[in-house]
Amino acid sequence: MVEPNAIAEYYIRKLSDNDLMQDLSIVFELGGDLKSMTEAMMNISVAQGLHTIEGGMVVADVVGSYIKMAMSELGVDVKETSRDPEAEATTRENKRLRMLINDALEKDSKDGGTSSGILEEMQQSMDGDTEEMQEEEPDMVAEEPVMEETQEEMPTGLMSKGAV
Repeated sequence: MVEPNAIAEYYIRKLSDNDLMQDLSIVFELGGDLKSMTEAMMNISVAQGLHTIEGGMVVADVVGSYIKMAMSELGVDVKETSRDPEAEATTRENKRLRMLINDALEKDSKDGGTSSGILEEMQQSMDGDTEEMQEEEPDMVAEEPVMEETQEEMPTGLMSKGAV
């Protein structure tokens, strides 16, 4: 399919299935978001060769709107995205503030530690806020896999530099 109308009709027909909509409602009730679900549907269809990536991008908003409307009829609240821009901005701001406080403490200690103690209080306050946030939301960061060291074998082919 190349025509956006044909691609949109395909998804509307597919999403008209009650069993599929019930499955989607479960995903949304468990915390799934509309953008991720729509992108997943588009990517699966692209991988199956049903349409191009560009065609999916063109109709993604239409399909997302259809899903949202159908879920509202089922009484399911649908989040647009799982990102929280306000929380991300607050986290970035706290990191910057923490860096500035640590830098100021370092400069103060080099000058002989003549501050009034306000920097230490601010740092303790920031550390306390961080601990509270970590208790509320556990880290979702995956650990990086440990790479094992392997010995490289010298090439022994006819064209290798080490060949005799």
